[in-house]
Amino acid sequence: MRITCCCLLLLAVIALGCGVRGELDCEGATVELVVASSEGQQEVYGYPAFFGVPLNNTATFPAPLEEAEPLDACGAVTPPLQPGCILMSIAGNASAKGTPAIAGASFTAEAGLLLRQLAAEGANVTLQAPDMPRVDLPSAAALWLMAVGTLVVGSLWSAAELRKQIERAARARALGQGPGSSGGGPGSDVTVITSRGALLFVVVASAMLLLMFFFVNTTWFVLTMVGLFAVGAWQALFVILDLLLYKHCSKQSWAATTTVSLPWLGTSSVLSLVAQSVAAAVSITWVVCRHSSWAWTLQDVLGIALMLLVLQQLRLPNLKVASILLPMAFLYDVWWVFLQPLVTGGDSVMIVVAQGGGAEQLPMLLEVPHKALGDVQAYSMLGYGDVILPGLLAVFAARFDAVRGLPWRCGYLMPVVAGYGVGLLLTYAALAISIGGSQGQPALLYLVPCTLGCISLLGWWRGQFWELWHCGREGGQQQRPQDADARLEAGLDSERLLPASGSPQSQAVV
Repeated sequence: MRITCCCLLLLAVIALGCGVRGELDCEGATVELVVASSEGQQEVYGYPAFFGVPLNNTATFPAPLEEAEPLDACGAVTPPLQPGCILMSIAGNASAKGTPAIAGASFTAEAGLLLRQLAAEGANVTLQAPDMPRVDLPSAAALWLMAVGTLVVGSLWSAAELRKQIERAARARALGQGPGSSGGGPGSDVTVITSRGALLFVVVASAMLLLMFFFVNTTWFVLTMVGLFAVGAWQALFVILDLLLYKHCSKQSWAATTTVSLPWLGTSSVLSLVAQSVAAAVSITWVVCRHSSWAWTLQDVLGIALMLLVLQQLRLPNLKVASILLPMAFLYDVWWVFLQPLVTGGDSVMIVVAQGGGAEQLPMLLEVPHKALGDVQAYSMLGYGDVILPGLLAVFAARFDAVRGLPWRCGYLMPVVAGYGVGLLLTYAALAISIGGSQGQPALLYLVPCTLGCISLLGWWRGQFWELWHCGREGGQQQRPQDADARLEAGLDSERLLPASGSPQSQAVV
């Protein structure tokens, strides 16, 4: 079974809604409330309110507790925890109107019940926001390795499939035969992004983001997104496991040659059935246990599998289309994170969607937990879109290197991967020093110049810029395998794997 290109494209568009974020819900609890009671001193951890006295690392004056009405007046705590809110008046700190200044914080329902009991006993408390690093280095390093690793594996996979096509075309030519089928791999049918498609991609992404913004608080919509992700990731993981099993098992083995007929699934080999079962088990386990503290590991496995298959079935034909798609995505990210809140005067639509609103957070993120105040789990996060879009450029670079037969030291893949790694580091640096405010950072602001700029400048310096710019053909919806083989054979006939600039008759698809 294989994911259709339309489904992959939809998932890729949805993935643009989430990027690197530094929001409180991602960082975990950031407010420390210290209770002085007859039983001694107790610490309770929560989130800052949306109003009142700004909290810092200096404790407020001791003051009595007061419960908020309604309970979520200070802001809802991230699901699956229930909202609970406690307000505190600060004695001796009056505003210009003579009313007492208020410091507020949001706590989980469990902590709220404890504080309600202490408030009834007349306990005094202090509030502070201890200094916490904006970026947790261990979890950020783990995310960096996962993102860069996904980029490298996806690029090398695509380049390996292309080399197989070149070898088959060469063998067919040597035998005096016509071009054979290039099928077999997940990249045999691909969707080639055109210039018009690159523009439409960002428009559709914005429309999808607004749709998620208006419905992100509804359970049915969140469950739909969870289901779509689970099914897509299940099939992506199946494709990868199936390829790995067939690669490491003999084609003449019992498991590879024995077929089984099952209702609704049709006829499948034992190896494919094993791969399908394992992928389904991982996906179903994640859906059922996705609120558990360990579920992030399964979500990351499924997410990486999904991104790898997206990189195999979406393709940039040349640098021209890349120079339309990536800058448009750059503007998209900057607009929805930085500029849109300034224009509309409200919250960032993208950050609200990334947080999940008042409902469950959407699963379009790589997550790694890190230490935070109290027992509330905190995560470092990276959106799938921040891997897929630069990854498309890395795949293009890898295929360009493969067609030209360039070694890795003289190719374009490694510079693009290095630029991507540097761009991620710049993103985390910007997050650490809060460039543009305390909200999250639009990762593509740093990734696009570091990747697209790198390959463009390097191509210009090597005198190959126009070959990169024109080297492919902008396809329609699908490339037929036999057409790809024919173009490969044409390149081999002319003893050139890539045409010089201005020779469109023998252009090879990259």
